[in-house]
Amino acid sequence: MFSCIKNTPALQALILALTICVACCLTDPAQAKKKKNTDQLPATDLTTPTLGNTMMPVPVTSPLDALNGAQPPSAPHFEFLDLSSAKFDKLDLDLVNSRFSNAQIDKLHITATNMDFRAGVLKGLSIDTSGGHFQDFVFDRLTLDTQGDLNFNPNLLQSSKVLQFLTPAEATVFAVVSQDSLNAFINSPRTLEKLSVKAGKSVGMIASLIGANPASFGVTLSDASVALQNDNHIAIGTKATVGIIGVPLPLELTAKLDLANGWVAFSDTHLNTNGQEISPQLSEMLVKKMNGLAGWGSKSEDIQFGFSEIKVIPGKQFMMRGTARINRLRF
Repeated sequence: MFSCIKNTPALQALILALTICVACCLTDPAQAKKKKNTDQLPATDLTTPTLGNTMMPVPVTSPLDALNGAQPPSAPHFEFLDLSSAKFDKLDLDLVNSRFSNAQIDKLHITATNMDFRAGVLKGLSIDTSGGHFQDFVFDRLTLDTQGDLNFNPNLLQSSKVLQFLTPAEATVFAVVSQDSLNAFINSPRTLEKLSVKAGKSVGMIASLIGANPASFGVTLSDASVALQNDNHIAIGTKATVGIIGVPLPLELTAKLDLANGWVAFSDTHLNTNGQEISPQLSEMLVKKMNGLAGWGSKSEDIQFGFSEIKVIPGKQFMMRGTARINRLRF
């Protein structure tokens, strides 16, 4: 019955309007709105599988969300740990192949027990060092263990990396020095230079014994070696170039490893060349220099050692036990 109606532009507009009205009546308004929004977006999988084969909706953002005032999901963020109020039941620190301005340490392990940064208190401190190479001393192992409450300055630790104790910490100490480490240390150019005797008035008495001019007299050491012996004795062999003579002489210094003021020292010394003992004055001078090399153990402002026992294992190592007062540790 509509075939006779002329197809005019006005009629076409009326038919299009009626079609849109029917579609709106047959569709849920909310679903229509949702479809309108999703029709303008690329096809996206709105679900993702989870445990138990349950499908969970995943939020989708679009430029329309910004226009509607929706806030995008916030990105995850990280916060630095605030050590000023931190507490640790146990804090372990390991350093391997550490190099400092005046030392090298193969392995260093530090354990702090019940450490409270806010109160500046820790209950115990344990330090285990393997392979310590210092300018004036060397050891294969050194351990320090403290007990009881220790008070420290937390601000100085955070700002300057210094664990400064308000009262010196008392610690038990155990040290091991091997014969191999002693040989590497005493034969180093730095140690040999320190042990050598320079020309000057200080050697005038020795120079007068051989009729030499004190101004040109001196002793330069080279090719040193160490042997640990029975009864806590040590033998140090070296070649000495003496002043104007200029010919290397074989020297052997034998001494007893002892303790003085809580630190290792030499006593009962004898200086020999080709099997004959020579100049007690030169022997005494070399011993003073060797004692001076190890003097840092009793003079350090950070740690004062007080060893009370020393034992030599011939051909292998010597061990020391005692105590120490720790004023500060620098990191």
